[in-house]
Amino acid sequence: ANPRAAARPAADGARARAWKFIDHGDRHFRAGRYREALSRYRRAVDSSGDVADARFREGFAYLSLGSVERAALSIRRGLDRDPAWPDSAFVLDDLYPDEAARDAAYKVLADRLKDRPNDADARFLAGVLLHFDGRPNEAERQFRRVIKLAGDDAASRLFLSPEIAGGAGR
Repeated sequence: ANPRAAARPAADGARARAWKFIDHGDRHFRAGRYREALSRYRRAVDSSGDVADARFREGFAYLSLGSVERAALSIRRGLDRDPAWPDSAFVLDDLYPDEAARDAAYKVLADRLKDRPNDADARFLAGVLLHFDGRPNEAERQFRRVIKLAGDDAASRLFLSPEIAGGAGR
């Protein structure tokens, strides 16, 4: 018997469970129940660590709860699993139910950056929000700043075009 063949259905089942938790989390997120959403996203991560979307959404939930460091860490972990996410079709409207909810996430970061203008995690998250909000030029400025503040930041470089990423720290 092939041990890989036997393991595959379990892996597929784990991924299906993870997506079920993500779907439940998204419903909570859209209703503004960020703690409940976070709980579902964490269960998705526990079900199948290779579903990067669980990490990305976990990051947005942490951000909505005001936990900037955890949000940045979750999104970076998701990018470790899926470095192509910046080029995906994801948009903030897929998760945030309205402009007010999206603006609240921006406000968390604006408040943080007012007190700590050199906070690389907050700038990284601002870049992520701007990128997926269809504002690439503003996002690029944030990612360039992160690279200057934190040195070579591989996650930020994933959001920049190869030509720009090569000289982003200059």
